[in-house]
Formats: sequence, structure tokens, C-alpha cells
Amino acid sequence: MKRNLSILALLGGVALSSHSHAATVVSPGDAGAIPGVVDFDYDYFYVMGDDHSASFSNWTDAYSWDHPQLASADPVLGEQTGWTHLTKWLAFTVTESVSLTIRLEAVDGIMYPDQTDPGEFLAAGDDLVPAFTLWSGFEANKENGSLGTNDPNGGHRWDNDGNLTTWMDQLSYFSHDGNLSGGSVLEKTLTLPAGNYTMNIAGNKGGIYDSSGVRDGFLATLTTTPVPEPSSLLMLGLSAAALLRRKR
Repeated sequence: MKRNLSILALLGGVALSSHSHAATVVSPGDAGAIPGVVDFDYDYFYVMGDDHSASFSNWTDAYSWDHPQLASADPVLGEQTGWTHLTKWLAFTVTESVSLTIRLEAVDGIMYPDQTDPGEFLAAGDDLVPAFTLWSGFEANKENGSLGTNDPNGGHRWDNDGNLTTWMDQLSYFSHDGNLSGGSVLEKTLTLPAGNYTMNIAGNKGGIYDSSGVRDGFLATLTTTPVPEPSSLLMLGLSAAALLRRKR
């Protein structure tokens, strides 16, 4: 048992030594000046390295990741249909390969504009079931505004788990998490190559659709850490093997 503990201590020490300090917090750039983007409505834009953290809070529609009012009338996208204009869109660039941890959590205290009374604000709910979809690339052009069944893949809709959205002609599906457990906190870690990415943050509340109180607040936190080099992993394995031989 002591031999195993010694090896684990060695592995833990090596893994933690490069991340004993806090990640550098980065601020968002101008979402209206994202390289290559013409008029797509991104809400946030970040450029992140291999030891960065970014955080922001906002609101989204409680049902918008898989919206029941859209899915039933969409023969192309079927039941997995998000609502474009009721969600938040994040563009970010990672300058090198990273391990990215996405954390989304429901929060209170978020205000949103009252559509029936311009200039006034209402309090968003605090029971969001957060969900997200991630694509590689940036979308240059704004979607069209079609909502009718004669254009089932129009701009109000997007495929939340694949590449079926025809107006997204510059994005390639990468990953998603619909938070099917229904929790108020969603956390997922992905390995991303260097490049540009688009993420949609939405809600996936279950049960019967309720048109009242459908705006909920969230806090999003993105944290990057370096992806271990293959040579580093090899050296780590050799060190552990050498220690085991010495103990024996």
C-alpha cells in the first residue's frame, strides 16, 4: 500500500506543480469586431491561452435549447431544436491546444429588458437548467428571421446536437450537453485544438411548457489548462515505473 501511495504522490506532485497558481482572468473583446464576422449577433468574445479563466453572467430562455414550440413544427431538425434569438452566443479563440472546463450554473439577481415596456427591466428566474452546444469556427453572417413551417430550418432555429442547421454554413458541430439530469449546475471538460469556437448557452427545462417566467439567469465560467505533451506523459510514466522498481 505504501508503494502505491508513493507513486500516487509522485504523479500528483508532477500534475499539480504547473498549476499551483490561479489562472489569469481575461476580459471580453468587442463582440462587434470579431475577425471574419460580418453581422452575426455574438454576445461575447474572448481570446484565451492555456491558463486562463473567463466569466460572465446573463439571462437565457428556460426552454431555448430544445424548444417545445419549435420542435413540433420542424421536420428537418426534429425534436432537437434550439431557439436562436432567446439564447446567448459566445465566440472564443484558443491560441493553443487546451483542456477547457465549461461551468454553467443558475443564479438569481439577473435582470432582463421588459419587451412590453421599453426601458424597464424584470427579474429573471433562478431555476435554469443550463445546456450548451459547441461548434468550431465563427459564423460570419446573421441568420434569416423565418419562423414559419415553410422554412423549417430558418434563422429562429438551430440543430443543438449536429450539423443540420443550413444557415450555419461556417460552423462545424463539436460537442454538446443537454443537461438531461435537470441540475442547476452543468460542468464539462473538453480538449480543444487551437482555433476559433462558437458556443450557445441556453436552457433545457423539462415538464409542460410554461410561457410565463421563461427568462432565467446564469453564470458561465470557462477555464483553460495546458494539454500535457506526449513526451511529458511518457516521462511521468517512466518516473513512476522507476520508483516502483526501487520500492520493490
